[in-house]
Amino acid sequence: FRSQLENDAEAVLAYLHGKQEVDPLFVVSYTVDKDEKLDKLFWCDGRSRIDYAIFGHTLAFDTTYKSNKYNKLFTIFVGINHHLQTIPFGCALLLDETKDTYV
Repeated sequence: FRSQLENDAEAVLAYLHGKQEVDPLFVVSYTVDKDEKLDKLFWCDGRSRIDYAIFGHTLAFDTTYKSNKYNKLFTIFVGINHHLQTIPFGCALLLDETKDTYV
């Protein structure tokens, strides 16, 4: 019997892998824990990767969004473009804010 959280993890991974089929620059990377449960998840689309290549000299991230049923940090990586607009570079679901996690 699979839990709802495990079903959610499988569904989001299937969705993100589907995005890779339509966006060849789309990246998804994840790790699993010792129990084979989703541990950390990172994703970004092609537009974000291009923007990062151009404007990635300044990177900020915000991990204040922990109000989800998975008790994971929702992290947004952002930068600023030449019009001083905030632009997203990628997103992640993380367990903690340690250096190893961010690496």
